[in-house]
Amino acid sequence: MRLSVVSVLGDVGGAEAVAPVLEVLHKRGALVAVWATPLAAAVVERAGLPVEPLGGEPLARLNAARPTLLLTGTSWGDEPPELGYLQAARALGVPSISIIDFWSNYVARFIGEDGALVLPDRIAVPDQVALLEAVAEGLPEERLVVTGNPHYERLLHRYQGFDRDARLAFRERVGISRTATMILFGSQPIAELYGDRLGYTEQTALAAVRHGLESVAEWIGHPAVLAVRRHPREAATTLPSSTPSVRIADAGGHDALSWALASDLVVGMTSALLLQTAVLGGRVVSVQPGLVGIDRLPSNRLGLSDGVFDEADVAPALYRALARPAHLGSARAVRRARGAADGATFRLMDLIVAIGTGSVSEVVS
Repeated sequence: MRLSVVSVLGDVGGAEAVAPVLEVLHKRGALVAVWATPLAAAVVERAGLPVEPLGGEPLARLNAARPTLLLTGTSWGDEPPELGYLQAARALGVPSISIIDFWSNYVARFIGEDGALVLPDRIAVPDQVALLEAVAEGLPEERLVVTGNPHYERLLHRYQGFDRDARLAFRERVGISRTATMILFGSQPIAELYGDRLGYTEQTALAAVRHGLESVAEWIGHPAVLAVRRHPREAATTLPSSTPSVRIADAGGHDALSWALASDLVVGMTSALLLQTAVLGGRVVSVQPGLVGIDRLPSNRLGLSDGVFDEADVAPALYRALARPAHLGSARAVRRARGAADGATFRLMDLIVAIGTGSVSEVVS
């Protein structure tokens, strides 16, 4: 059977995870179509691949394309747009693979409008930790496959040359002094996704960081720069005002990881940017003041970053992170994370070929 793949992408993280294999599929002439939301489509377009908007009736659209495999990312929040296509694939007898790109919300990615699970035939996860956590949340182990995240593999190759010279050159481009103590805050739309259920929002976390840096600036004896990287959904959010001790900068434009690697410290809440920065060797602190429930940032669980959950502890945590070498005591965790990413594109591609050509049969529900 000749491999032919349709990909459906609802979220940026999923689009980034599958983009490397989409490029391989395109080169082999096996990529029939990519259907994506606007944010996910931007990722695919940057990879130089054709993409069409999501829309229309999934069953009719998939039936017209006649692929031998449906490959999707995963989303959560409102009803994930991938689910209608997974249901259509099941109805048409088309095998399916979905990739979980991050270590959280495993089951929520597959819950339909009626509350029932809508599952693909195989679910690719980043590592063994994610597999165990997904099973603990309730996903069936027989459908889970550890492939790694191809996006992380690509990041390791792309940024391995981001050395001191590259760091200083980037700072010059964005108007940040070479000698400034720069902290990047990676924001995300917590209030939009959770309301106040987590005990904090992006605004209260940012305020805690800015306030904490007032003390840090006093302890280190000079002002600090707090660069704020807003999420695409937060484009209209107003940044806090600068003070004599903490200058606020807009970390828009350029790519987020260049900002992160050019910074002395990266701070945020549960953003994938924090995990990616930690894997690439940066100092990372997760600030979730007043957290209610579980900590959703995997790099804290994996030993790659520090979590702070009490506002009173923010300033000391930021100071300690700035004062010590990156990843002091976590080198083993970094090696594990990089090892899980290495070869991820090949492993996911191997699974796609096996399921999509019928050399390995799909799960029958």
